Order: sequence, then C-alpha cells, then structure tokens
Amino acid sequence: MSRRRNRPLSKRLLFSLAAVAILMVIMEAAAWGVARLAGIEQGWLPFDNRPLDYSVSPLKIRGRPDDLPPSGFRIVCLGDSFTFGHGVAADDAYPAQLERALRTAVPDVPIEVLNAGQRGFNAVAEAHYITRRIDALAPSLLLWQFFRNDVEPNSHYFTLTMPWYMREPPAPLTYSNIYHLFFRRVLLPRWTAQSEFELRGFYEPSSRAWRDTLEAMAWIREETLRREIPVLFFTLPVVEIEQPCFIAEENQVLDAARQAGFETFNLRPVLWPPPPELYDYLVSADDHHPNAAGHALAAQAIITAMKLPERIRGFAQTAVETTPE
Repeated sequence: MSRRRNRPLSKRLLFSLAAVAILMVIMEAAAWGVARLAGIEQGWLPFDNRPLDYSVSPLKIRGRPDDLPPSGFRIVCLGDSFTFGHGVAADDAYPAQLERALRTAVPDVPIEVLNAGQRGFNAVAEAHYITRRIDALAPSLLLWQFFRNDVEPNSHYFTLTMPWYMREPPAPLTYSNIYHLFFRRVLLPRWTAQSEFELRGFYEPSSRAWRDTLEAMAWIREETLRREIPVLFFTLPVVEIEQPCFIAEENQVLDAARQAGFETFNLRPVLWPPPPELYDYLVSADDHHPNAAGHALAAQAIITAMKLPERIRGFAQTAVETTPE
C-alpha cells in the first residue's frame, strides 16, 4: 500500500524537478538574449579563469623569467593592475606594446620596456616597490601610471571590502547568464556607487590616505632625483561606459604630482570619447580592465602625449655627448 502511495509522490517530485530545470534553461536563454540586446554579452567567463601566465621575475617584472642588466635605453613602467595587464597576456599589456612600437619608431636606439606593474598596489606600495629595487632595475626613464583608486589606504582595499558573493561567487554561478546579468545590472552598480563615494573621501586633504599618497610621491621624487632618473607621471582613466567621472580627483592628483616635481600627463583627452564599440576594448563586461585592443589604445596615447620617440632620441644624444672618450 505504501509503495502505491510513494509512486505518485516520486513522480510528482520528478515532474517538479523537470519543470524547474526547464524553467531555468528558459531563464538562462532569456538572460543571454537580454545581455546581447543590452550589449553586455561578453564576460561570462571570469578572466581570472582564463589560461593566462601571470608569472614574474625575481624583481617582479612581468613577462620575463630572469632579471638581466640593461641592454640599452630602459623604460620601467610602474603602476597597478592596469600596467600589469590584469586579464591579458604579458605581450598584450601596454608596456610590451609600447616596447614594440618604440623599437619601430626609433630603430637606431636599443630600447627595452619593463612591466613593473603590481596588481592591487596603491601609491604607497608602488613607492615601496620601486625605491627598494630602483638600483637593480636601473631605469633610463620611469613611467608612473596612476589610477583613481591608487589613493586607497591600503593595497587591495576595495577588493577586500567587496561582498563575498561578488568577490568569490560559488563556481556554478560564474557560468550562469542570470547571475552575470544580475551582477552587472544590480550588484555591481550598487557596490560601485558605494565604493566611489568612499573613494572620494580619500581625496580629502585632511584624510590619512591622501597624506600618504603625497608622501609616496615625495619619496619616489627624492630617490629618482638623486639618481638623475627622469619620471613621467600620468593618469590612466578607465574607459567610461556612460559619462566621465573623477575628473576633479584626477586633476587633484596631477596637480600634486607637479608640485612634487614630476612632469605630468593626463591621458583622458586622448582616450575620451571612448570608441563606439566600447566592449571591444574591455576584458569583460563585468570589469573595466582593458583587453589587448584597449592596451594598444593606451600605448598609442602614451607615445602621442609624451612624445616618447623624440625624448628617447634626445636622451640617447645626451648620453653620447657626455660619455668620456
């Protein structure tokens, strides 16, 4: 008797599970379609899961297994995850693209560009990194890239404050169109608005984070000036999806860098407005790190704004004239 009663129940459960499965498939397909229509079809696979080589040398230079002495005019690119090339191969990050472009533009000068970008570093961590390794790296020119969250009070600050279900979602969710659509349209905008509000507070002149950033600038200026290493400081704005933001904060950083004695460059005029097909230049729809095409834009913007080929020829000519016979 109990068997007969259990059979209908088991069938009902099986039918319910099948209905739920079919409904989930329909919802996943609908979410995929909505994402395509909204232009955010990319990014379903988190870029950290892509088969990328993030290895670095003992001096933490990306894309090089060993640390060799300078073999010509050496440019060291200091910065955060944008310089490091988070989400792209080492050869696609802008330092590598910069090296190839400069070697073509100035073929008579041996040029090497080192990628000293460090993921998650703020300005203070970057200052610690470069001042401790500057003699070993021996740059002829230092390019210091600054992004708006490099003023945060400690490295990885905003990543660590991100809720766990955004920072490390369960593995099955990372392949769900529904989750990524909800993440993109609901979770990420809310967290971004909150973090941007907090980030603006770090730019207050009285904040400890801002004072630490000024000290980091002074520290790097002192060490490079003592060694007669020229430094070009530049802000690399994120390619905004809608309207540009943090313009006042970027100008504040550039003013501070100029007061510290650096030559500064604002790449926003070169990179804005963004290309029509914006997502073609991003690692994913869920993240604003540039992909290989985005890094190519950055490399070209750096060359154009800083007139690097002319500078390198000038530095090389000066070195020849000051070399004792």
